[in-house]
Amino acid sequence: MAKKYHSISDIKLAVIGGDVRQLWLARALAEDGYEVAVCGAGGNMGGEDILGKAVRCISPEDALHMCDAAILPLPYTTDGRRVNCPLGGDILLSEIFGEVPAGTLVLAGRVDEAAREMAAKAGLKIEDYYDREDVCIENAIPTAEGAAAVAMAELPITIHGSNAAVLGFGRVGKALANLLKAMGASVTVAARRDDDLAWIKLYGYKPLHFSRIAELCSGYDVVFNSVPARVLDEAWLSRFAAGGPSWKLIIDLASKPGGVDTDAAKAHGVKVIQALSLPGRVAPASAGMILRTGIVNVLKEYGIAPER
Repeated sequence: MAKKYHSISDIKLAVIGGDVRQLWLARALAEDGYEVAVCGAGGNMGGEDILGKAVRCISPEDALHMCDAAILPLPYTTDGRRVNCPLGGDILLSEIFGEVPAGTLVLAGRVDEAAREMAAKAGLKIEDYYDREDVCIENAIPTAEGAAAVAMAELPITIHGSNAAVLGFGRVGKALANLLKAMGASVTVAARRDDDLAWIKLYGYKPLHFSRIAELCSGYDVVFNSVPARVLDEAWLSRFAAGGPSWKLIIDLASKPGGVDTDAAKAHGVKVIQALSLPGRVAPASAGMILRTGIVNVLKEYGIAPER
């Protein structure tokens, strides 16, 4: 049965690991009134000015002690053994799942079967806050802005007046195509579904079925990929390298291993930038606020909220 709380200050949240957006998340939750303990997010690298009222702990045990929910980063791990701690820290997942009392809620980003098995074995509840549609939609905004910033830094021309291609019309593809068009680019969007192609046309982009993707091999200044599958293979890259203009830029936004054959791209002299975790890099405060909204909604669903 869910606990009942008289005030939000009765609730302790442990924020473990993560990048700068996790620090902003901790700050936002503390400003909401939660008791927030942080571990594995920087240490000697600073961040105290960001943390605000959140308290940094030396050990995960201290952070997790008597917590009502543990919050792991996005993604929660990159090697399957340790919590993702890019700012510094070496925390084994076994430490987390072994330290948290049975029945405690664990929130994490990009939860896989391995995490679910660890949680089940420890008698914990686990929820993927990145599986929430509201979080993913809002997260597409800083991703799109970050992708445009990468293109602006790499291209010898302006986005305005450029020919840009976006592969995929999911959340990120939609946000990115909209932003590029607003910046004055001529935007082609590749998709497979007929309804997506109809929407692409309605929004004023050039629709292109993936079966005709070879048409993107010439005349495009930058290609953005948002499809998490190998869509740009050796044959396509060979044709892309031979076509104009002289600069060859692909920005891959898809999660690893990405959508581009990077070995073939290198062999053909095509520059590929794998732009991962852009929200945490280009707009960490906004990204932290986005995560906060999703996480608080999960806490409410589990009854971890003050009585009103």
